[in-house]
Amino acid sequence: MCAGYELAKRDMLVTFGIQPNCAETGYGYFRFHNPINDCQHPAFHIREFVEKPDLETAERYLESGSYLWNSGMFLMRASVWLKVIGEFNPEILHACELAFAAGEYDGLFFRPDQDSFMSSPSDSIDYAVMERINQSGKYTAAVVPLDTGWSDIGSWDTVWQARNPDDNGNVMMGDVVTAETQDSLIISNHRLVQSYISTHPKQF
Repeated sequence: MCAGYELAKRDMLVTFGIQPNCAETGYGYFRFHNPINDCQHPAFHIREFVEKPDLETAERYLESGSYLWNSGMFLMRASVWLKVIGEFNPEILHACELAFAAGEYDGLFFRPDQDSFMSSPSDSIDYAVMERINQSGKYTAAVVPLDTGWSDIGSWDTVWQARNPDDNGNVMMGDVVTAETQDSLIISNHRLVQSYISTHPKQF
């Protein structure tokens, strides 16, 4: 995080990349190059943003060592962000400005105007802005490797991996009873779930 703060102060658009530990097809990736040598912590220039790959491509990314998972976390000066988004996607900026102008305070909360906000294009920030940074040559996008045990919990596999299984390899949440059940994810929501003689991974 210190590296991200240091680079953001220099008007860079900073994101955080996760070191891959498997050939994951459910995440986007960064391809990085050229370390930023005058930074006190490891940081790199981003060569390109890569969408979710197929398994063969993900295995190649993992083997190359030149890719990081896209965590979707960003850090930059607000003034820089407003300038960049206004240049690359003025429709989003305009909708946000309208939503702010028509918003109201509700106690300690400020509530932007819903109708104005909903008029914004539904593009992701990666597509709307970040993928265009390198093409323009006017701004610098940097990635800081992050090792925090991160997961976006975007699939049942990652839910299972994020919990500590019992001695039988089961992860159970809620009111669950098992017998001769192994390597399963079992989730109960306000009712009793019973699992017997299950050997299929991650049962739901």
